[in-house]
Amino acid sequence: FPTSSSRDQAAMSTVGPGVAPHRTEAELALTPVVSEVDGASTEKFTIVAGNHSYELGADGGITRWAAVGDHTFAWFYICKPCLNLESGLYILDLGTGRQSRIATHAVNSLGSVLISEPWIVYVVASGGLPGELHAQNIDTAEDILLDPAFRFSFVWPMANVALNEGAVAWRTNSEDESGSVLKWTNLDSKETR
Repeated sequence: FPTSSSRDQAAMSTVGPGVAPHRTEAELALTPVVSEVDGASTEKFTIVAGNHSYELGADGGITRWAAVGDHTFAWFYICKPCLNLESGLYILDLGTGRQSRIATHAVNSLGSVLISEPWIVYVVASGGLPGELHAQNIDTAEDILLDPAFRFSFVWPMANVALNEGAVAWRTNSEDESGSVLKWTNLDSKETR
């Protein structure tokens, strides 16, 4: 990692090896259900996880896959106008079936959501670019604004974001906008570098 900045060298000297916990992948089957109700196209999902079956979405809207964690499935619901369910980013607890909407204006494209329980990281862009990078604790609903001016690509919004072991790292513009910086936050202690 060549650099001439002593500040960068000091920051990199604190990086060390880590130990990743063993992960068990969620086993689920996802089946799209497409229909037309009162002239409006409807796309829902049926999910089978273990002995549980869940239907996601509502008539008149479109359901899109977002991300899957060990015990959580994240999905987008898009509708105009909404009849029975509001648009937004939702999470489904695969064990209990509990569903919660966590964001209204989340960017609903593939790769815009990361899950590493109990945290989910997502991008909000209600007025275009830049957006906001958020992290939410799935268990407590605590929402943290990580970056109020997060620049991203709609093609793969999380290309410059990593989430693991209760910490998130992301590349963003420097304060003087002269280049990029790497930011890191421990989501439990709120320590930021």
